[in-house]
Parts: sequence; C-alpha cells; structure tokens
Amino acid sequence: MYTEANDFTENELRTGLSAQFERQIVQNDIQEFARVSGDKNPLHIDTNYAKTSNYKGSLVHGAFQIGLASSMLGMQLPGRRALLTSMNCRFESPLYYPCTVLVQGVIVSWNRENRSGQLKVVILEKSTLIPTADIFLGFTLHERKREQKVERCSSSSPIVSVETTEAEEKLVLISGASGGIGKEIACLLAKKYRVLGLVNKGSLNEEVSKIENLQELQIDFNQPGWEERIGMAIKGNSIYGVVHCAWPGAPRGGLLKIPWNVIKLQISFGIFVTIRLARLQFANAHPDGGCFVGVGSVFGAINPNMHLAAYSLGKSGLENAVKLLAPEMALKKIRINAISPSFVSVGMNKQANKRQIRMEIASVPLGRLCLPFEIAEMVEFLLSQKASFISGQNIALTGGKL
Repeated sequence: MYTEANDFTENELRTGLSAQFERQIVQNDIQEFARVSGDKNPLHIDTNYAKTSNYKGSLVHGAFQIGLASSMLGMQLPGRRALLTSMNCRFESPLYYPCTVLVQGVIVSWNRENRSGQLKVVILEKSTLIPTADIFLGFTLHERKREQKVERCSSSSPIVSVETTEAEEKLVLISGASGGIGKEIACLLAKKYRVLGLVNKGSLNEEVSKIENLQELQIDFNQPGWEERIGMAIKGNSIYGVVHCAWPGAPRGGLLKIPWNVIKLQISFGIFVTIRLARLQFANAHPDGGCFVGVGSVFGAINPNMHLAAYSLGKSGLENAVKLLAPEMALKKIRINAISPSFVSVGMNKQANKRQIRMEIASVPLGRLCLPFEIAEMVEFLLSQKASFISGQNIALTGGKL
C-alpha cells in the first residue's frame, strides 16, 4: 500500500480513473480491529467457535472491508483532498482469514463543478478472485470550488454553465448518454438543465465530459442495485426529466431461432428498465412534474421488422409501456412519451455501408435521413412547457415514410 496519499485535483479526476492495491489480512489484524471497534463477535475472533458455525471458519468483519475501501478513497482515489459523504455496500460472499485481498477502485461519477463524485470499490479474495464486497463511496473535495468556465460540446455548438434557477433545480437523467443519440441529447439539454448522463461500457468523450452542467455515472442495467446508485448520485434532489436511450444493440434473426437470453435482454430494456426508470422518477418527482421520454424506433410498434424481431419486440414493448404509464405518471404531473425515429446513421447503424445508406435515403420521401440533433430537439420540446398537454404518445420521426 502507498505510504503517502495521492493528490488528485478536480481537473485530474475523471470517470474511469482506477487504482488497485493488495492487503494481507492475518489474525492479529482482526483482533486489533475488534479491540478498536468493539465488535468482538466470536464469528470473527474465536477460531474454535467459528469452526462450529455454518461458515466453518473465521470471517473478516464487513466493517474491516469498508475500512479498506476508505483507504482507497483517502489514500489513492482521490487521495488527500477526499472527504467521504455517503456509503452503500453489499457483501457478496464471506471472506475468511488469513488471506490476501485485492482492493480495486474506480471513479464511476465525477462532477467537476460541484467537486463531488462516487468511487466504486470491489474487494476480491486474491487466490480465487471471488468478489467479497461491492462498496460505493460518495465523496467531495475539501477545497474551495473553482469558478465556472464556458466549455464547448463541439466546434460549432458552445455550451455555457447555466446558473439560472431552472438549471439548478431541474435535473434530467439520460440513459445511454455515451451513444450517438444520447450524447447529442445530453449536449443540448445541458444548456437548460442539470444532466446526469448514465453510461455503461462506453464513456463520454473528453470534450463532452468537460461540460460543467453534465455529470457522468456508470450504470449497468443488468446488475442489481442501480436505482440505489442513482439515488446516491442525485443526493435527494428531485428528477424533472428522464430520457431512456440505452439499448443493447439490434440482433438479427427471427423469434423462432434467436437465443432466449437475447430476446429477454431486448424485452428487459424495453419494458422493465423503462418501468423502473419511471418508478424512480415518480418516487423523486419534481414539484413542477416533469417529463419522461423513451427513444423507440419505427421498427417497433409502427413497422415491425421480422429480420430484427427481438429488437422490434423490445422497442414495441417500450412504446406500449409509455402509453400504459401515462395515466399513472399524470398523478404527479409527469408527462411520458416515446419518440420513434427512422434509420439514423449513428450508434448501432454507424457501420452501415454506403449502399445501405443510399437505400434508406431512397425510401424517405423527404430525401434524407433523420439526424441526431432532430431527435434531441424533439426531446427538448417534449420536456418544455410547450408540450404541457402531450402524454402517452408515440411520435414518429419518419420524414413522411409510411
């Protein structure tokens, strides 16, 4: 382990920054921890007693593992400037001693403007690489905030840190924020709202991540506990908007042959994730209500595609979930709609060849493809008061294509 603390500044910290150290745990460590903490439960300190239990061995205290996570926070990521503000932990399996553990830390969210973020720490038993604890630590840096700066989303689109009451009060969550459509939406909405961009394997590029009104949070919708992690990140703030863009690709094949797990994943993102995000917004509703927007597809309920059958099923599930949620969400003045664009040459369509693109253009009466910024502007419209009576709708962006 390090003998001196690292000293990461707010400009050096970023989502994805990681560190690791090893730690041997022996009986004397446990005895000393029991003395200092007062937790002298025999399952931890009495070897003979522990052998008679159903665990058949002495266990390391869960709080001892939390202490290792605290060491990661205070010594490595972010280091000496860190102040712990919150904690959420889950112990996956028992940790027996003596042992050696790997303590792995990664910054999963960082808001440079607020100088606050979240560190995920995983503790693994080294010989088996079995994870024993997942610990999420909220933190802030204990120095004066820096002045806000004007940043750019692109060479032609300036993004200014918003200091108005609207931006400070209204928070919008965007799933799939690192994708082609999600990123465009995040950049546009950050001009008016505080945006929490939910990403999984991808990440916001360096230029976009500098937008001070945009915070990134790593979320895996396939893992349990992601609602709690979002709850920790928003720190009790209400949620004005949710934009659900995340999607697990578009697998080819018909329903009779495509694997069950692929179909389940598509349905999960279309129905279960949509409902869970809606419940999260409903439970943390803004006093002014708000809006939920699900990004569907013309290949969903409008024009299902048998060659993308699982994808069509999932998208149509999202669009129908939106309609069914509308009356319930209205109880807290939350409007909910879906946007179903036709072919867009970003994200999962980024690898389309010139012939495919020409064929798609030829099928659109307006003679061109739908563009990401047009989807983003529709989302912005739906979140605004100009759309205050629109709810439960599936809005198609097809350029006149039937």
